[in-house]
Amino acid sequence: MRVATISLCGLLMGSQGAAQPVIVSRIADTATIAPGAISPFQQFLEPAIDRGVVAFMAEASTMQGVYRGSGGPLTVVADLNTLSPGGRHFTGFGFVANWRPSIHGTSTSFQAGDGVEGGVFLRSDAGIMAVATTLIFVPNGNGGTFAITNSPVVESNRVVFAGSESGDNQKGVYSWENGLLSIIADRSTLIPGGTGMFTDFGNTVLRNGRVSFTALGVNQQGIYVSDSSGLHRRYDRATVVPAGNGGTFTNLGRGSLNDDGAMAFFGQGGDQEGIYTDLGGTLIKIANHDTPIPGHSGTFNGFGWVSMEDGLIAFVGHFGGGNRGTYTWENGVLSKVAAQGDILDGNLAFDINMGPQGLSGRSIALWVEFTNGAEGIYMATLPSSCYPDCNSDTALNLADFGCFQTRYALAQPYADCNGDGVRNLSDFGCFLTKFARGCP
Repeated sequence: MRVATISLCGLLMGSQGAAQPVIVSRIADTATIAPGAISPFQQFLEPAIDRGVVAFMAEASTMQGVYRGSGGPLTVVADLNTLSPGGRHFTGFGFVANWRPSIHGTSTSFQAGDGVEGGVFLRSDAGIMAVATTLIFVPNGNGGTFAITNSPVVESNRVVFAGSESGDNQKGVYSWENGLLSIIADRSTLIPGGTGMFTDFGNTVLRNGRVSFTALGVNQQGIYVSDSSGLHRRYDRATVVPAGNGGTFTNLGRGSLNDDGAMAFFGQGGDQEGIYTDLGGTLIKIANHDTPIPGHSGTFNGFGWVSMEDGLIAFVGHFGGGNRGTYTWENGVLSKVAAQGDILDGNLAFDINMGPQGLSGRSIALWVEFTNGAEGIYMATLPSSCYPDCNSDTALNLADFGCFQTRYALAQPYADCNGDGVRNLSDFGCFLTKFARGCP
C-alpha cells in the first residue's frame, strides 16, 4: 500500500499546536488492474467509507463493478461476472446515473441491473439479495413495481432508499430489513409541521436506527427525521437561516446524522448558501459565502456533500472557477483536508470530491482526478488530538489496544504510529509509549 502526505497546505493542527499531516492512502487508481479483468480501471465514482474500509463503483474497459478495499488487495462486491439473485449475470452498475454504493460492516448496498431486473441490491454475509427492483411491487402502490430507486444507504442488514413506482403513481422513502419492505413516508403521508401530503423525496440517511430524508410538498420542502417516536419535521422553509439576512431557507438537502441524532446539511436562503449544523442543540453556520477558505484566498462560492461523525463534519467546498476541495469543521475550527492544486500521491490534483457517506471515524474517502488525466480513490486519515484513543470513545482503556491491533492487521495508515512510512513491531512500542503518556 502506498502511503503519502499531502503537500502544500494539507495540514491540520493537533492539540499541542504542531502541524500534523493528513495521511493519504491510495485505495485504487487508474493503474490498478480491476479484479477479474486484464485491464486497469478507467474511472471511478465518489466512494463511501465505514471504519477504514472503502466501497466504490469503478469501470475498466471490459469490467464494471462495486469494490471494497482498505489499502491492500481489493475485494469484489459485485461485477459483470457476478450472478444476480435471479441467476443472471449483472450487466451494469449505473455508472452514468452516478449510483454510489453504501457500506456498513460487512454489508454493502448498491444499484445494478441484470438485463431483466434492476434496482437496489444488498451484499452481506448471507450473499446478494434484491431489495427494491423492477420485479418487486411498491408497498401502498397501484400495483406497479419499482421503476426508480435513489440514495440507498445500509446499516447492518437494513437498507433505506427513496423510490418511485412505474408510471410515477407512488413515491416514497422505504426501509428493507431481512426481506421485509416497509414505508417510512410516501405520497399518502401527512407532512409533519406542514400542510397536505408529501409529493416527492430526495436523499436519505440511516444512522443508529434513525432515518432522515429530504422531501417536497406543495410549496413546501424540508428535512424530516423518522425515529422510534415517529416522523418529525427537522428544518424546512420556515426555518431562519443562521448568519443570513433574516430570511428563511428556500432549499435544503444533502443531510447527515451522527449517532446522537445531531444533523449537518446544505441549505440556501436568506441571501446565502452554506453548511449548517445543530450539533450542540442550536442551529449554526459552519461555512457560507462569507467564510474564508482554509489554505486558499477568497471565500467559498458553493458547497457539495456533507458527512458527519460525532463532532466532526466534513464537506465539499467550491472556490474560484469551478475548483473544489474537502474541508472539516471541528470544535469551531475549519481546516482543509485536500483541494484542487495540492500534490497528492506525487501528482497535481485537478479535482477532488467526497460522497454523502464520505466520513467515518477520522478517515475521509475521496475521489481524485489529476492534471495528467489519472483518477483514484483515496482515504485521508486526519490527525487525532489524542492518538492512543484509537476507538475515539474519549477513554483510554484495553479496548484501544484491540482497536490498534485490528487497524494494524488491516494495514491502515493510523497504525504507522511512529510515522516512518512502514508498519512493524516498533509501532506497537510507539503506541504503548503514547498510551502510557496519556492525553491532555
